[in-house]
Amino acid sequence: MSDDNIYATPKAEIFTNKAALTPFFVTSKTKLLVLYFMTMGVYSIYWFYKHWKTHQSVMDKTIIPVLRAIFSIFFTHALFHRIEDFSIKKGLAKWNATFYATIFVLLSVISAIIDFFSIKMGTSGVLDIISLGLFMVLFYPLYKAQMMANQVCDDPKGQTNSQFSLYNILFIILGGFFWIVYLLDSMGLIET
Repeated sequence: MSDDNIYATPKAEIFTNKAALTPFFVTSKTKLLVLYFMTMGVYSIYWFYKHWKTHQSVMDKTIIPVLRAIFSIFFTHALFHRIEDFSIKKGLAKWNATFYATIFVLLSVISAIIDFFSIKMGTSGVLDIISLGLFMVLFYPLYKAQMMANQVCDDPKGQTNSQFSLYNILFIILGGFFWIVYLLDSMGLIET
């Protein structure tokens, strides 16, 4: 005799596998590069926010993605390790999350200190050049993390988020304006 109750409501398999959801923010390398540089790095705050917001759906605890983005230097290692853990589970190559997270945090702190002294001294010059160089290098750890996150999400080229939205274009235009002002100020053609 079977234990099946013919009067019971039918049972359907309910999708509850959290790991099968897209665990990270996906974007193309071109979009990441353009938005990071054109917004003078401000895009990185949004980038961290989107990763934590997306990843929250597969976490067992509640987090506040906005705070994790604003205070990203305290959460960079956690995010990069989560991306690495998911990549290992999928059988992808290990990409040394600790190294890239540490580089990002150290360079962010050094850049903030240099910017502070540059503003306090009120002069352009060597400190501005160093700051600009650090700004460019800071992109690389984000790039490495994004490429691995894209692979984890089965979209290695980030094609699902490769188009520039109207907001993206507005920020690119605004960033272009700030780049022009920055360059003119650096050359001493205007005074800010």
